[in-house]
Amino acid sequence: MNKQNQRTTAKRHAQRAHDTPLITDFKLQAAYQRWLNEDFDFPNARAVTLTLKQGVMENGHLIAGDRDKFAKNLRFLLNKLNWEIFGSGMAHAGWRFSVASFFEKSADGRPHYHLIISKPDHLSDIKFTWLINHLWSRTTWGRRMNHIERVRDTGWVGYITKFKTKREFDAALEASCTYQCDDPPVVPFRIRFRMKVEFYADLFKMSPEETRGEPS
Repeated sequence: MNKQNQRTTAKRHAQRAHDTPLITDFKLQAAYQRWLNEDFDFPNARAVTLTLKQGVMENGHLIAGDRDKFAKNLRFLLNKLNWEIFGSGMAHAGWRFSVASFFEKSADGRPHYHLIISKPDHLSDIKFTWLINHLWSRTTWGRRMNHIERVRDTGWVGYITKFKTKREFDAALEASCTYQCDDPPVVPFRIRFRMKVEFYADLFKMSPEETRGEPS
């Protein structure tokens, strides 16, 4: 085998090893799916896909996007969306909808988010969809190619927790943009996530200290 073939073979093995999920990833995937399907309450659940720009122009320079910028962009959207829906109830009573957010990149490298959002009863599907698209398109990193529809079964949970297009599966969950809430006017609580293998059995359980304040 010549050197060129050896390099090609080594590259294929490295790519295969990189794309193969770890045992810990399978455990984490099962924990995500069990949590979202059984423990997380999503009344009027909606499946939302939000696409992101890979770069933006600023003062004549191209600024590349990264995970921190994308997460900040999504948090801004969720805060604006909650404010538009609940108004001062968000600030004074902590009202907000339940949401779970996962980050991934398509085969051609385009970043996007998959979310499950609990649509408030008092808002129609048309208004809810328009509000999300309108607010997202006005953010720095949001694109206009998005998709929103009703969640009809557990298929959406399986889709957003798939291994494909998630190079770092243990970092796919956007924890700062994921929280579960009671129906208003009950003050909602927050969830913090621990992403260590030894804590799988305790994933998504909260301590009393974690039930106060905004998600970090």
